[in-house]
Amino acid sequence: MLNDMATALFVTMLSMTGVEKFNFREHVLKKNPLLKHRALAATVFSIEIIIILSFGLTGCGSGGETTGGRTDDENNGVSSTTQSVNTAKTTVAKSAVTIKSIEEEVSRMRGLPIRSEIAVSHLSREELRREMKAQIEKEYSPAEVSVEEKVLKGLGLLEEKDNLTAAIEQMLGEEVAGFYDDETKELKLVSDKLELNLMNQVTLAHEVTHALQDQNFSLSEFLPENSGNDDADLARLALVEGDATVSETDYTAANFSAMDLVSLLFGSLGATGGLGTNSYLEDSLLFPYTSGMKFVNVMKEKGGWLAVDSVYGKPPLSTEQVMHPEKYLSGEAPVLVDLSDMGVSIGPGWSLSFENNLGEFGLVELLSVDISSSRARRAAAGWGGDAIEYYEGPEGTSLMVVASVWDSQQEATEFAKAMGEALENRYDSKFELAPGTAPVLRSDDGVWLLAHKGLGVVLVQAPDQALAEKMLGQSLLAMPA
Repeated sequence: MLNDMATALFVTMLSMTGVEKFNFREHVLKKNPLLKHRALAATVFSIEIIIILSFGLTGCGSGGETTGGRTDDENNGVSSTTQSVNTAKTTVAKSAVTIKSIEEEVSRMRGLPIRSEIAVSHLSREELRREMKAQIEKEYSPAEVSVEEKVLKGLGLLEEKDNLTAAIEQMLGEEVAGFYDDETKELKLVSDKLELNLMNQVTLAHEVTHALQDQNFSLSEFLPENSGNDDADLARLALVEGDATVSETDYTAANFSAMDLVSLLFGSLGATGGLGTNSYLEDSLLFPYTSGMKFVNVMKEKGGWLAVDSVYGKPPLSTEQVMHPEKYLSGEAPVLVDLSDMGVSIGPGWSLSFENNLGEFGLVELLSVDISSSRARRAAAGWGGDAIEYYEGPEGTSLMVVASVWDSQQEATEFAKAMGEALENRYDSKFELAPGTAPVLRSDDGVWLLAHKGLGVVLVQAPDQALAEKMLGQSLLAMPA
């Protein structure tokens, strides 16, 4: 049996190749607007190999569980690595391993019954690209993608050169190793043939868990489309993906030898296109798996898989609850921030194009663009609730409001200070202070205003200061008391 720490490190990264396609609009496009970047993923996989080898893969066996120490084969594991590199994607599992045996073992280990047959098929990489492109065109209009791209660029989370649609098509076409479709109830492996090599075994363990989730909890109902709250949706997705990742980890630990693991890791280096250099896009993909896995492990430690099952009846309400499981357990719910009545005050020619929530995860990402990630996490840790609205006006102008409420005045002050410093770093400029007005920062595309009042912090970006001040005043009035 594999050492739990080593297995978790491996599965955390490997599971990133298993992006699923249930609730395609919400899960893939709105929650994971991913681009194509490659270098970082290869580096990360290399780091994972070094980490796992440094742990010595203690407790690994090559055909069953061990009670401690290493076998002779494992002592020679490092010297055998070169030979294993070329075998990871072609090594076929023991003849006793079948699709049915994987389904049954995952069901037993996860504690969820198989209620109906799980259809399993495969498609080529090129077929996958065509299917993903068709799904994107079906589920998301060019206008919707364009608006979300403008919002992400306005927040500084995407660069001006990025094209979201092309990026998603490339990412999904290159990175997906398999998916479960909750509409057709079919599990598909991305493979030239339906064989049980090591990669496909891992993918099956992950996707079979999704099929079991669907049969027992109904994924289409649990992951609703168009809820209007991306943060809450991402929290639910983190439960689903964290559950499948922990289940996959358990299966891998019980069935893979040390050399299986090393072989698979090395083979994975060239199996995908990689994640990339844009930290927001990378983090958006990884969050449901990594943070979700940590969340699920906390629940599992509390009461086994039955405790995890109970979360489907009372899901996390925010990414804050996923990032801080103690807040889920204590019932700390997000505060509603309602900006819905502000649009009428802007003036003629303006229309609301986008409204949603960023959540603690989104605000950490927003800050991390321009200050250290550790500082960003500290500054966003007191999140209580938020709302974002994006308006489009005459001659291509735009206006954006991000209003947030915090657990205490100290937390609000800390976030406001960090947000101000982040924007000053981004534009290499300083907020101007003048009597009777909020601090203003001028940029090439307009002005930013930042105000802190009580538990609330409001950030406004507008084409001119007068309009920004008008929206800032309206936003502060709308903040919870």
